[in-house]
Amino acid sequence: MKKNKHGWIKIAEAFVAILLLAGIVLFAIKTGDEEKLDVSDAVQDVEISILRSIELNNTLRAEILATNGQVDWVSFPSQTPNTYAKIQSKIPSYLDCEAKICDAQGACALSGTQSKNIYAESVIITSTLNSFKPRMLKLFCWEK
Repeated sequence: MKKNKHGWIKIAEAFVAILLLAGIVLFAIKTGDEEKLDVSDAVQDVEISILRSIELNNTLRAEILATNGQVDWVSFPSQTPNTYAKIQSKIPSYLDCEAKICDAQGACALSGTQSKNIYAESVIITSTLNSFKPRMLKLFCWEK
């Protein structure tokens, strides 16, 4: 007695074809997500680099600590010109950024509204030997 195995072969072929198509679709979806993550990682790296360079510069630290603790981006050039110049010089061409200086204990949010994804990083600039009045420098960036 001979059994006909053609039916099982057709089922196995269909199963392999479905698995192959599912793998291609999942690969395409995953590739799209990685591009979005790369942008956020790149923006975060830029922000951390800018903040670190300010944090390690004693002149810029003193300039930030000399403020009243409430400096928005519009008044940055007049109240902290060296810090403003440092930030402007390090912003890449594909980003728009704004900074804000706040008291370390209070909220520090970007004023206004943006319809794009905003990435924020902050650093606390603490005391000098003469006084203790910590300030938070927060940097907000988004793609152009």
